[in-house]
Amino acid sequence: MISAAGLIVVLVALWDIFHTLWHPGGFGRVARWVFQLVWWATKHVLPSHTRQLAGPIGILGTVALWTGLVVIG
Repeated sequence: MISAAGLIVVLVALWDIFHTLWHPGGFGRVARWVFQLVWWATKHVLPSHTRQLAGPIGILGTVALWTGLVVIG
């Protein structure tokens, strides 16, 4: 049961990586959620002069999440 759950987590990560990097739309669902969270946080939580960091933080957050999903899976 645990191996099946790990396989699903890895497949979700790989599916999202594929759709983000190779799909014409440019975003998988997981990457889109990360960017939406980062954009919301930079708009509502962080000071206005830090909004220019939303893109780099989103990219780093997405890569970190992908890495974490593969390692945990």
